[in-house]
Amino acid sequence: MRGVQPIMSVVSAESSNADDESLLEGTSSAAGAPLWAFVLGGFLPVPVVYVTFVRLQSAWGAALALEAAFVLVPAAICAVWPETRKRVAAAARQAMGGSGGQQLSLRAQLLAAVALGGATLVGAALAILLFEHFFASEWSHATRQVRREALIYGFSRSDEQGVALFGAWFCAVNPLLEELFWRIFLAHGFDHRAASHFLPANAAPRAIQKWTRGTRGTAALWVATSAFYASYHANVVFVFLPLPAAAAA
Repeated sequence: MRGVQPIMSVVSAESSNADDESLLEGTSSAAGAPLWAFVLGGFLPVPVVYVTFVRLQSAWGAALALEAAFVLVPAAICAVWPETRKRVAAAARQAMGGSGGQQLSLRAQLLAAVALGGATLVGAALAILLFEHFFASEWSHATRQVRREALIYGFSRSDEQGVALFGAWFCAVNPLLEELFWRIFLAHGFDHRAASHFLPANAAPRAIQKWTRGTRGTAALWVATSAFYASYHANVVFVFLPLPAAAAA
């Protein structure tokens, strides 16, 4: 019996991988959340950022409200529609190397994130030192501008630690929640019948169909997800750039 256990564990893992692939490739017949739920969920960050950042002018308020939306929207939809919860869970397992056999393990991903994050911080520190040394006047003007903007969005004139804390929080927490919301929940949570509303079957170009392994509506699903992701950034762009310059960019 002891020798049978490893074999059974492998069979169980392969069965789990097959179930995950069935869910993610749309071969499961059960229905998930309807299209309108994902449209509302994907659009919600737009008014959240507009109210908190543009109207209330609160950097912390915008960050925390946005991150709350990234958590609460998937939680609500997955609680109401179990099939979507299964698809999202399968996508999360696959993203963390738990199924499919082609992804990096979670440990490898974390090590890569720490290494790249550390390299980015070191590079940014060196860039600041060099810029401050060789372009002193421009640096002084830039720091004054940052202080003015920080004052507008909820920080005091001397609250440099608060600005640094906000930057650290936003860089550490927001990317993780963005990945979970956009790439795992919104992209993989779509039922393929909902995705077909965006694009009829076989309407994608041949190259896109091959890239998506021919899954119905997958190309449209990714286009829709990317459009939702880009839309809520427009609020921030229009705050810092005049409308004609933002449109040109």
